[in-house]
Amino acid sequence: MCQLWILWVLEQIVAFLHDDPPTLRACALTSRLLVAAAQLHLFHTIDFDLANPPASPLRIQKILAENPYLAQHIRRIHFLIDDSAHIAKIPLPRLEHITLRLGIQSAYPAPVTAAIVGLPLVRSVEICGIMRGPGALALIFSACTPNLQEVAFKRCSELHHQYGLPREIRQPIRAQPTRLVLFRTISSTSLLVDEGGPFDLSRLVSVDAHHADFSSLCLILDGARFRLQRLSISMENIRYLDLVAFPALTHLELEFTLQQLPNLPSALEHVDPGNVIREILLVDHRRWTMGIQNALHQDMKDFLPTFDASLTVLPLHALQRVEVRTHYPDRQGDSGHMVRETEGLWKKCLPILIARNLLVLTHR
Repeated sequence: MCQLWILWVLEQIVAFLHDDPPTLRACALTSRLLVAAAQLHLFHTIDFDLANPPASPLRIQKILAENPYLAQHIRRIHFLIDDSAHIAKIPLPRLEHITLRLGIQSAYPAPVTAAIVGLPLVRSVEICGIMRGPGALALIFSACTPNLQEVAFKRCSELHHQYGLPREIRQPIRAQPTRLVLFRTISSTSLLVDEGGPFDLSRLVSVDAHHADFSSLCLILDGARFRLQRLSISMENIRYLDLVAFPALTHLELEFTLQQLPNLPSALEHVDPGNVIREILLVDHRRWTMGIQNALHQDMKDFLPTFDASLTVLPLHALQRVEVRTHYPDRQGDSGHMVRETEGLWKKCLPILIARNLLVLTHR
Protein backbone atom coordinates (compact mmCIF):
# COMPACT_ATOMS: atom_id res chain seq x y z
CA MET A 1 0.00 0.00 0.00
CA CYS A 2 2.82 2.39 0.87
CA GLN A 3 4.56 1.67 -2.45
CA LEU A 4 1.35 2.42 -4.40
CA TRP A 5 1.03 5.72 -2.54
CA ILE A 6 4.60 6.66 -3.46
CA LEU A 7 3.98 5.85 -7.13
CA TRP A 8 0.83 7.98 -7.12
CA VAL A 9 2.70 10.94 -5.61
CA LEU A 10 5.47 10.61 -8.22
CA GLU A 11 2.88 10.51 -11.01
CA GLN A 12 1.28 13.71 -9.72
CA ILE A 13 4.67 15.45 -9.59
CA VAL A 14 5.51 14.41 -13.13
CA ALA A 15 2.05 15.53 -14.31
CA PHE A 16 3.00 19.14 -13.47
CA LEU A 17 5.69 18.88 -16.16
CA HIS A 18 3.28 17.80 -18.92
CA ASP A 19 4.21 20.77 -21.17
CA ASP A 20 7.99 20.59 -20.56
CA PRO A 21 9.41 17.76 -22.75
CA PRO A 22 13.11 18.33 -21.86
CA THR A 23 12.36 17.97 -18.14
CA LEU A 24 10.14 14.95 -18.78
CA ARG A 25 12.97 13.27 -20.67
CA ALA A 26 15.32 14.07 -17.80
CA CYS A 27 12.85 12.50 -15.35
CA ALA A 28 12.68 9.33 -17.44
CA LEU A 29 16.49 9.05 -17.27
CA THR A 30 16.58 9.68 -13.52
CA SER A 31 14.70 6.66 -12.20
CA ARG A 32 12.86 3.62 -13.49
CA LEU A 33 9.96 4.61 -11.25
CA LEU A 34 9.50 7.77 -13.32
CA VAL A 35 9.78 6.23 -16.81
CA ALA A 36 6.14 5.20 -17.24
CA ALA A 37 4.77 8.47 -15.82
CA ALA A 38 7.06 10.55 -18.06
CA GLN A 39 6.21 8.51 -21.19
CA LEU A 40 2.50 9.06 -20.58
CA HIS A 41 2.99 12.81 -21.10
CA LEU A 42 5.85 12.71 -23.61
CA PHE A 43 3.74 10.72 -26.07
CA HIS A 44 0.38 12.35 -25.32
CA THR A 45 0.89 14.93 -28.10
CA ILE A 46 3.10 14.28 -31.13
CA ASP A 47 3.85 17.46 -33.10
CA PHE A 48 5.20 16.91 -36.62
CA ASP A 49 4.53 20.54 -37.52
CA LEU A 50 5.30 23.44 -35.18
CA ALA A 51 7.34 21.83 -32.41
CA ASN A 52 10.91 23.03 -31.98
CA PRO A 53 12.37 20.84 -33.30
CA PRO A 54 9.42 19.02 -34.95
CA ALA A 55 9.13 15.28 -34.44
CA SER A 56 10.21 13.01 -37.31
CA PRO A 57 7.53 10.56 -38.54
CA LEU A 58 10.22 8.02 -39.40
CA ARG A 59 11.75 8.26 -35.92
CA ILE A 60 8.33 7.86 -34.26
CA GLN A 61 7.67 4.81 -36.43
CA LYS A 62 10.96 3.27 -35.27
CA ILE A 63 10.29 4.02 -31.59
CA LEU A 64 6.80 2.50 -31.75
CA ALA A 65 8.08 -0.56 -33.60
CA GLU A 66 10.52 -1.19 -30.76
CA ASN A 67 8.05 -0.20 -28.00
CA PRO A 68 4.51 -0.82 -29.34
CA TYR A 69 2.89 -0.19 -25.94
CA LEU A 70 3.71 3.53 -26.30
CA ALA A 71 1.14 3.91 -29.10
CA GLN A 72 -1.69 3.78 -26.56
CA HIS A 73 -0.42 7.02 -24.98
CA ILE A 74 -0.82 9.09 -28.19
CA ARG A 75 -3.97 11.20 -27.97
CA ARG A 76 -3.17 14.20 -30.19
CA ILE A 77 -1.12 14.66 -33.38
CA HIS A 78 -0.24 17.80 -35.36
CA PHE A 79 1.10 17.25 -38.86
CA LEU A 80 1.63 18.81 -42.26
CA ILE A 81 -0.49 17.30 -44.99
CA ASP A 82 2.68 16.37 -46.92
CA ASP A 83 3.59 13.93 -44.12
CA SER A 84 0.29 12.04 -44.43
CA ALA A 85 1.78 8.97 -46.10
CA HIS A 86 4.17 8.54 -43.16
CA ILE A 87 1.45 9.20 -40.59
CA ALA A 88 -0.67 6.42 -42.11
CA LYS A 89 2.03 3.91 -41.09
CA ILE A 90 1.98 4.92 -37.42
CA PRO A 91 -0.36 2.91 -35.15
CA LEU A 92 -2.75 5.32 -33.40
CA PRO A 93 -5.34 3.14 -31.64
CA ARG A 94 -6.37 5.77 -29.04
CA LEU A 95 -5.97 8.98 -31.02
CA GLU A 96 -8.59 11.62 -30.12
CA HIS A 97 -7.47 14.86 -31.81
CA ILE A 98 -5.93 15.71 -35.20
CA THR A 99 -4.51 19.06 -36.28
CA LEU A 100 -3.86 19.16 -40.03
CA ARG A 101 -1.99 21.97 -41.78
CA LEU A 102 -2.72 22.41 -45.50
CA GLY A 103 -0.60 23.94 -48.25
CA ILE A 104 -1.15 25.18 -51.82
CA GLN A 105 1.11 22.57 -53.40
CA SER A 106 0.09 19.67 -51.17
CA ALA A 107 -1.09 16.49 -52.86
CA TYR A 108 -4.28 15.49 -51.09
CA PRO A 109 -6.70 14.10 -50.03
CA ALA A 110 -5.84 10.46 -50.81
CA PRO A 111 -2.84 10.19 -48.43
CA VAL A 112 -4.78 12.02 -45.72
CA THR A 113 -7.74 9.67 -45.80
CA ALA A 114 -5.28 6.80 -45.44
CA ALA A 115 -3.83 8.51 -42.35
CA ILE A 116 -7.22 9.15 -40.73
CA VAL A 117 -9.34 6.15 -41.69
CA GLY A 118 -9.81 3.45 -39.07
CA LEU A 119 -9.42 5.76 -36.04
CA PRO A 120 -12.69 5.17 -34.18
CA LEU A 121 -11.89 7.36 -31.16
CA VAL A 122 -11.15 10.61 -33.05
CA ARG A 123 -13.40 13.27 -31.53
CA SER A 124 -11.94 16.51 -32.88
CA VAL A 125 -10.26 17.67 -36.10
CA GLU A 126 -8.63 21.06 -36.64
CA ILE A 127 -7.81 22.34 -40.14
CA CYS A 128 -5.32 25.17 -40.76
CA GLY A 129 -4.10 26.71 -44.01
CA ILE A 130 -5.28 26.98 -47.61
CA MET A 131 -8.09 24.72 -48.81
CA ARG A 132 -8.50 23.68 -52.43
CA GLY A 133 -12.25 23.90 -52.06
CA PRO A 134 -14.91 22.14 -50.04
CA GLY A 135 -14.99 19.13 -52.36
CA ALA A 136 -11.43 18.08 -51.60
CA LEU A 137 -11.81 18.72 -47.88
CA ALA A 138 -15.02 16.71 -47.75
CA LEU A 139 -13.02 13.68 -48.85
CA ILE A 140 -10.75 14.17 -45.85
CA PHE A 141 -13.65 14.25 -43.42
CA SER A 142 -15.30 11.27 -45.09
CA ALA A 143 -12.58 9.15 -43.46
CA CYS A 144 -13.48 10.37 -39.97
CA THR A 145 -15.65 8.43 -37.63
CA PRO A 146 -19.28 9.51 -37.12
CA ASN A 147 -18.22 10.01 -33.47
CA LEU A 148 -16.56 13.29 -34.47
CA GLN A 149 -17.68 15.95 -31.96
CA GLU A 150 -15.58 19.04 -32.69
CA VAL A 151 -14.51 20.60 -35.99
CA ALA A 152 -12.24 23.67 -36.14
CA PHE A 153 -11.14 25.80 -39.09
CA LYS A 154 -8.39 28.23 -38.08
CA ARG A 155 -6.81 30.79 -40.40
CA CYS A 156 -8.28 29.02 -43.41
CA SER A 157 -8.88 30.39 -46.88
CA GLU A 158 -9.83 28.81 -50.19
CA LEU A 159 -7.62 28.59 -53.24
CA HIS A 160 -10.60 27.84 -55.48
CA HIS A 161 -13.99 29.18 -54.49
CA GLN A 162 -16.64 26.51 -55.04
CA TYR A 163 -20.32 26.16 -54.29
CA GLY A 164 -21.91 22.79 -53.62
CA LEU A 165 -20.27 19.38 -53.51
CA PRO A 166 -19.78 17.03 -56.47
CA ARG A 167 -22.30 14.19 -56.41
CA GLU A 168 -19.60 11.50 -56.21
CA ILE A 169 -18.36 12.69 -52.80
CA ARG A 170 -21.69 13.20 -51.05
CA GLN A 171 -21.61 11.31 -47.79
CA PRO A 172 -24.03 8.51 -46.83
CA ILE A 173 -22.84 8.73 -43.19
CA ARG A 174 -22.53 12.26 -41.85
CA ALA A 175 -20.69 13.35 -38.73
CA GLN A 176 -22.80 15.30 -36.25
CA PRO A 177 -20.34 17.59 -34.42
CA THR A 178 -21.53 19.38 -31.30
CA ARG A 179 -18.87 22.12 -31.42
CA LEU A 180 -17.66 24.25 -34.34
CA VAL A 181 -14.73 26.70 -34.27
CA LEU A 182 -14.16 29.28 -37.01
CA PHE A 183 -11.15 31.51 -36.35
CA ARG A 184 -9.95 34.04 -38.95
CA THR A 185 -11.49 31.86 -41.63
CA ILE A 186 -12.58 33.19 -45.01
CA SER A 187 -14.14 30.40 -47.04
CA SER A 188 -17.28 29.09 -48.66
CA THR A 189 -19.72 27.38 -46.33
CA SER A 190 -20.43 24.61 -48.87
CA LEU A 191 -18.50 22.03 -46.88
CA LEU A 192 -20.40 22.86 -43.71
CA VAL A 193 -23.98 23.40 -44.84
CA ASP A 194 -24.36 21.28 -47.98
CA GLU A 195 -27.00 18.58 -47.46
CA GLY A 196 -24.74 15.98 -49.06
CA GLY A 197 -21.61 17.07 -47.21
CA PRO A 198 -19.86 15.27 -44.36
CA PHE A 199 -21.56 17.30 -41.60
CA ASP A 200 -25.01 17.49 -40.08
CA LEU A 201 -24.95 20.70 -38.03
CA SER A 202 -28.38 20.28 -36.48
CA ARG A 203 -26.79 18.98 -33.25
CA LEU A 204 -24.42 21.92 -32.71
CA VAL A 205 -24.53 23.20 -29.14
CA SER A 206 -21.39 25.40 -29.25
CA VAL A 207 -20.11 27.77 -31.95
CA ASP A 208 -16.92 29.81 -31.58
CA ALA A 209 -16.80 32.26 -34.48
CA HIS A 210 -14.39 35.07 -33.66
CA HIS A 211 -13.32 36.91 -36.85
CA ALA A 212 -15.37 34.59 -39.07
CA ASP A 213 -17.21 35.71 -42.19
CA PHE A 214 -20.60 36.89 -40.90
CA SER A 215 -22.71 35.76 -43.85
CA SER A 216 -21.23 32.26 -43.58
CA LEU A 217 -21.86 32.27 -39.84
CA CYS A 218 -25.55 33.11 -40.32
CA LEU A 219 -26.06 30.10 -42.59
CA ILE A 220 -24.43 27.83 -40.02
CA LEU A 221 -26.38 29.22 -37.06
CA ASP A 222 -29.66 28.95 -38.92
CA GLY A 223 -29.44 25.17 -38.87
CA ALA A 224 -28.48 25.00 -35.19
CA ARG A 225 -30.66 27.69 -33.66
CA PHE A 226 -32.87 25.43 -31.53
CA ARG A 227 -30.04 23.50 -29.85
CA LEU A 228 -27.32 26.14 -29.60
CA GLN A 229 -26.24 26.73 -26.00
CA ARG A 230 -22.88 28.51 -26.29
CA LEU A 231 -22.00 31.25 -28.79
CA SER A 232 -18.69 33.11 -29.11
CA ILE A 233 -18.73 36.04 -31.49
CA SER A 234 -17.23 39.50 -31.95
CA MET A 235 -19.09 42.49 -30.51
CA GLU A 236 -19.47 44.08 -33.95
CA ASN A 237 -21.48 41.09 -35.21
CA ILE A 238 -23.77 40.58 -32.22
CA ARG A 239 -25.80 43.63 -33.31
CA TYR A 240 -26.99 41.82 -36.43
CA LEU A 241 -28.09 38.58 -34.74
CA ASP A 242 -31.65 38.04 -33.57
CA LEU A 243 -31.03 36.29 -30.26
CA VAL A 244 -34.72 35.45 -29.95
CA ALA A 245 -34.00 32.73 -32.53
CA PHE A 246 -31.77 30.87 -30.01
CA PRO A 247 -34.08 29.81 -27.17
CA ALA A 248 -31.55 27.37 -25.63
CA LEU A 249 -28.65 29.87 -25.46
CA THR A 250 -27.08 29.89 -21.98
CA HIS A 251 -23.53 31.23 -22.51
CA LEU A 252 -22.58 34.23 -24.62
CA GLU A 253 -18.92 35.13 -25.21
CA LEU A 254 -18.09 38.45 -26.88
CA GLU A 255 -14.79 39.93 -27.96
CA PHE A 256 -14.97 43.60 -27.05
CA THR A 257 -13.31 46.97 -26.79
CA LEU A 258 -14.33 49.47 -24.14
CA GLN A 259 -15.84 51.78 -26.78
CA GLN A 260 -18.16 48.96 -27.93
CA LEU A 261 -19.53 47.99 -24.52
CA PRO A 262 -22.35 50.59 -24.41
CA ASN A 263 -23.73 49.04 -27.63
CA LEU A 264 -24.19 45.60 -26.07
CA PRO A 265 -27.41 46.32 -24.13
CA SER A 266 -29.14 47.56 -27.28
CA ALA A 267 -28.15 44.32 -29.05
CA LEU A 268 -29.72 42.31 -26.22
CA GLU A 269 -32.83 44.38 -25.62
CA HIS A 270 -35.04 42.22 -27.86
CA VAL A 271 -34.20 38.89 -26.21
CA ASP A 272 -37.22 36.85 -25.19
CA PRO A 273 -38.17 37.46 -21.52
CA GLY A 274 -38.08 33.70 -21.08
CA ASN A 275 -34.44 33.45 -22.20
CA VAL A 276 -32.04 31.21 -20.27
CA ILE A 277 -28.82 33.23 -20.71
CA ARG A 278 -26.84 32.50 -17.53
CA GLU A 279 -23.37 33.82 -18.36
CA ILE A 280 -21.90 36.63 -20.45
CA LEU A 281 -18.14 36.52 -20.96
CA LEU A 282 -16.47 39.69 -22.28
CA VAL A 283 -12.96 39.10 -23.64
CA ASP A 284 -10.45 41.78 -24.62
CA HIS A 285 -7.52 40.20 -26.47
CA ARG A 286 -5.48 43.41 -26.52
CA ARG A 287 -2.40 43.64 -24.31
CA TRP A 288 -3.14 46.03 -21.44
CA THR A 289 0.22 47.67 -20.81
CA MET A 290 1.54 50.62 -18.83
CA GLY A 291 1.92 52.66 -22.03
CA ILE A 292 -1.84 52.81 -22.62
CA GLN A 293 -2.96 52.82 -19.00
CA ASN A 294 -4.20 56.41 -18.90
CA ALA A 295 -6.20 56.04 -22.13
CA LEU A 296 -7.75 52.78 -20.93
CA HIS A 297 -8.75 54.23 -17.58
CA GLN A 298 -10.36 57.26 -19.24
CA ASP A 299 -12.32 54.98 -21.58
CA MET A 300 -13.48 52.95 -18.59
CA LYS A 301 -14.79 56.08 -16.87
CA ASP A 302 -16.51 57.22 -20.08
CA PHE A 303 -18.18 53.97 -21.20
CA LEU A 304 -18.62 51.58 -18.27
CA PRO A 305 -21.29 53.44 -16.24
CA THR A 306 -23.61 53.55 -19.28
CA PHE A 307 -23.03 49.85 -19.91
CA ASP A 308 -23.68 49.02 -16.24
CA ALA A 309 -26.97 50.91 -16.05
CA SER A 310 -28.28 49.63 -19.38
CA LEU A 311 -27.36 45.95 -18.98
CA THR A 312 -28.96 45.51 -15.60
CA VAL A 313 -32.44 46.64 -16.77
CA LEU A 314 -32.63 44.05 -19.56
CA PRO A 315 -34.87 40.97 -19.16
CA LEU A 316 -31.95 38.65 -18.35
CA HIS A 317 -33.64 36.97 -15.42
CA ALA A 318 -31.43 33.86 -15.50
CA LEU A 319 -28.16 35.83 -15.58
CA GLN A 320 -25.75 34.60 -12.90
CA ARG A 321 -22.36 35.85 -14.06
CA VAL A 322 -20.79 38.64 -16.13
CA GLU A 323 -17.10 37.87 -16.53
CA VAL A 324 -14.58 40.37 -17.92
CA ARG A 325 -11.32 38.83 -19.11
CA THR A 326 -8.35 41.03 -19.97
CA HIS A 327 -4.76 40.33 -20.99
CA TYR A 328 -1.79 41.65 -19.02
CA PRO A 329 1.56 40.50 -20.48
CA ASP A 330 3.36 41.07 -17.16
CA ARG A 331 1.68 41.13 -13.75
CA GLN A 332 4.83 41.89 -11.74
CA GLY A 333 6.26 45.21 -10.55
CA ASP A 334 4.60 48.29 -12.04
CA SER A 335 2.28 46.11 -14.15
CA GLY A 336 1.08 44.41 -10.98
CA HIS A 337 0.17 47.83 -9.60
CA MET A 338 -1.70 48.56 -12.83
CA VAL A 339 -3.69 45.33 -12.51
CA ARG A 340 -4.80 46.22 -8.98
CA GLU A 341 -5.63 49.81 -9.93
CA THR A 342 -7.60 48.71 -13.00
CA GLU A 343 -9.54 46.10 -11.02
CA GLY A 344 -10.54 48.81 -8.58
CA LEU A 345 -11.74 51.03 -11.42
CA TRP A 346 -13.82 48.20 -12.96
CA LYS A 347 -15.59 47.75 -9.63
CA LYS A 348 -16.06 51.49 -9.15
CA CYS A 349 -17.54 51.96 -12.65
CA LEU A 350 -19.87 48.92 -12.46
CA PRO A 351 -21.60 49.38 -9.10
CA ILE A 352 -24.90 47.72 -10.10
CA LEU A 353 -23.21 44.53 -11.33
CA ILE A 354 -21.16 44.50 -8.12
CA ALA A 355 -24.24 45.02 -5.95
CA ARG A 356 -25.97 42.09 -7.67
CA ASN A 357 -22.88 39.92 -7.23
CA LEU A 358 -22.64 39.28 -10.99
CA LEU A 359 -19.22 40.72 -11.87
CA VAL A 360 -16.13 38.49 -12.12
CA LEU A 361 -12.73 39.87 -13.22
CA THR A 362 -10.12 37.50 -14.66
CA HIS A 363 -6.75 38.05 -16.33
CA ARG A 364 -4.42 36.17 -18.64
